[in-house]
Amino acid sequence: MRPKHVARNPIITLDFDGCIALGEQAKIKYAKVYHNIDLNSNQIVKKTYPLGPEKYKELMDKVTTIHIMEYILDPKCKQVLKDLYNEGFRFAVVTSRSGEELKAAIKFSKFNKLPISYFHGTDNKPKTLICRKLKSRAMIDDSLHKLAKLVNTPLHLYFLKRKWNSHEIVSRRSEVIQIKGWREFQIKLLEMRELHEAICYYNNWRNNFARVKQISDFLKNNKPKALKMLKDYRKEK
Repeated sequence: MRPKHVARNPIITLDFDGCIALGEQAKIKYAKVYHNIDLNSNQIVKKTYPLGPEKYKELMDKVTTIHIMEYILDPKCKQVLKDLYNEGFRFAVVTSRSGEELKAAIKFSKFNKLPISYFHGTDNKPKTLICRKLKSRAMIDDSLHKLAKLVNTPLHLYFLKRKWNSHEIVSRRSEVIQIKGWREFQIKLLEMRELHEAICYYNNWRNNFARVKQISDFLKNNKPKALKMLKDYRKEK
């Protein structure tokens, strides 16, 4: 029988573009096809696109739908998700995509047989509401400003560093944790799960969806005590 301090299926939310699916080469290719310009890796986001945000949107309306199957699956993503799924984690994509773009993301994920059951498009609105509804425990994104909107939520926030977001700097005091890749994300999630177990074990709490905010609040308000709990928990296991 599963002890009550051990969660059955922790929910983790994932960004799609730039985390799961890499569109760098597709953007470079079709910027040349549609706009006749040569891009480098630092020019493939809206903020840095040489022709401005309107032309970037015009490009992306095609790249994110018609050319979705030319995106590259992050080489480590699938195995990490499979390993974590086998550990009991469950995943939901929460993306700014909507409509045909969201359908394309689902198509890409299913084609690559990723263990993701849920897909939620925010239509460029903050991801806070859907993450709270899902009772998610963590979020990975390659956009620091989107993660900043999730500060002060129960989520553990992970900023995936890429070539195209090298200009975004994580503050030392930020709640956001910078990571270099999917394997590091896997390690962080396993550490997070163990920390949540320790908090629930010593507080005699049931580690379930309803308890996610309480676990998060305890950690934020009692971090030294929570880390001591984790140390003691590891000795008892």
